[in-house]
Amino acid sequence: MDKEAIQELEMAVTLFGSKEGAGRIHQGFAISGYEGAIRALAREIENLDSTKQAFLPMLAAEAYTLLGNKDRAFYWLEQAYQHPELVSLDDGLMDLKSDPMLDPLRSDPRYKDLLLRVGLPQ
Repeated sequence: MDKEAIQELEMAVTLFGSKEGAGRIHQGFAISGYEGAIRALAREIENLDSTKQAFLPMLAAEAYTLLGNKDRAFYWLEQAYQHPELVSLDDGLMDLKSDPMLDPLRSDPRYKDLLLRVGLPQ
């Protein structure tokens, strides 16, 4: 269901006001499949952040985790931790314990450190 998932991401990016970004995600999928679309999504999330259109650190962390870029995933998790006032409850750090997208990060000491700082049991 990769195609359907990518279409949902395209729609979400469009709703944030970036029809061009949705097109880049679509193009990424057409050229490089799911990974290409996720790579384009990560760039779009960073663009939305840098232009102050949206702050989506958990989605960015998930995207970078999927891409295998743990350093960038932890950067975005740290952004969520540093700016809790900007992170919605539905998309916050409380999801650290249950979000399966973050499973590849769980063995990393930085993950355990973040759990401690957030106040979640390990």
